[in-house]
This record gives sequence, structure tokens and C-alpha cells, in this order.
Amino acid sequence: MTWLAIWLVGVGLADLVRAGAGASATALRLAMAAGAAAVAVLALLTDLTAPVDLVCLAASLVPLVLWVKWSAEAAATGTGHWRALAALAAGAVWLVALSGWASPAGGPFARWLEWADLPLVGPGALPSHVLLVVGLLLVNLATANVVVRLVLVGVGAMRPVLPLDIDGHPQPSDQLRGGRLLGPMERVLIIGLGLAGQLTAAGLVIAAKGLIRFPELQAKRDDRTSVDGVGIDAVTEYFLVGSFVSWLLALLSLAVTR
Repeated sequence: MTWLAIWLVGVGLADLVRAGAGASATALRLAMAAGAAAVAVLALLTDLTAPVDLVCLAASLVPLVLWVKWSAEAAATGTGHWRALAALAAGAVWLVALSGWASPAGGPFARWLEWADLPLVGPGALPSHVLLVVGLLLVNLATANVVVRLVLVGVGAMRPVLPLDIDGHPQPSDQLRGGRLLGPMERVLIIGLGLAGQLTAAGLVIAAKGLIRFPELQAKRDDRTSVDGVGIDAVTEYFLVGSFVSWLLALLSLAVTR
């Protein structure tokens, strides 16, 4: 799973750069370069330099670039959402399939990990597992937000935000603010509690979100035709689909760490 872990770090970093730099062509190139550089540097630090590892390196960069490119195009054009999601899923499956070929992770990173004796990292922790946890946490920050948005638009629970639609076309997300910040915090908290063995507490976090959002929906239940131009049914669908996709991503990440 070493190459999957390194690839997830690259994808997560690329999407964090993209989230901070914007959606311009320069920003996209910067995001791709940052993700590819992270993959290459981590491969060197973990001593993954055998010929077969170079094949895995090339195999990891292709889906990374396609994911950044196609997901940005989907956000800009309102089409191709499932193609972008397929590139992300295919990249993960492809690297898992190649995991048996990868060399054991070692090199400077393994020696530093043993020397540093980091808190929350037990003695003898495998470098690949540490990288996997870091990669999954990074992916659950910005990448997961992109995935949730693509799914929402793909199933029709949210309209694509095109340049001509920014003014005068309200979105269901306008009625439930804070999702882009609360989502990453919620997913990271679920993963952290799960890694700590507190699965019950992670379940309480999921239940708490419903309780927190319920008064907002309850207050608007009589506005059945529209709420500021958006039907209350659309707001409810947006909340349910977005929440379940977000939870599934967090729980899938937790399952991968096991």
C-alpha cells in the first residue's frame, strides 16, 4: 500500500494548493506540479527507486493529473463529473493492484521516523502506514470536498456554478452555510476518533450533525414552494446526499487504515 499512500499525499496536497490558489490555468498547473513533486520526493525519501517503483511512479502521476484536470473542467463546464470521479477511483484501484510490486518503504524517511519517536505513532510503526494515514487525512480536507460537490451536481442535488449562473441563481448550499469548513473538520474528527478506537464517539459525531442541522430545516419546513428561490425539498436533498457522501468518505478512509 506504499504507493497508494504516497499517491494520496500527492492528491491531497494538489487539491489543497488548488483550493488556495483558485481555478485559473496557472493555479491548476501549480496544483499538478505540487502533487507530482510530493509523489516524487516521497518516493526518494522512502527509497522507492527500483525499476518497478519507477513504473509505479509513472502509474501514479497519470490519474493524479487527470483528476485535477477533469475535476476542474467539471466545475467550470458543468459536465464530466463522473469522468473525474472515475479517474480518482481508478487511480486508487490501480495503485492497490500494483502494490505487490512495490519495494518495502525505507530510506531516510524510515530512519527519521524511528529517530523522531513521534507522539501518537507507536514504536515500530511502518513508514507505509504512517504515510497512508497522512495521505488519507490530506485527502479528507480539500479532495473530499471536491468529491462531494461532484456527486451533488452529478445526481442533480446541486446545480453547477457556471460564470453566467453566479448572479441570480441561488443554490441549496446557500441555505446551509459552513459545509465546506464543517465537512473537513467532521471527517478528520471521525477518522481521528476511529484511529483512537472510539468508534462510538465517531458515531455520535455523525448523529450530532443531523441534530445541529435539523433546526435549520425545521424552521423552513412551511416554505414548501421555495426558500429564497430554492425549494425546501432541494435543500433537504442537498443536505442528505452531501452528508452521506462525506460520511462514507471518512468511514472508507478509516477502513483503509485498518
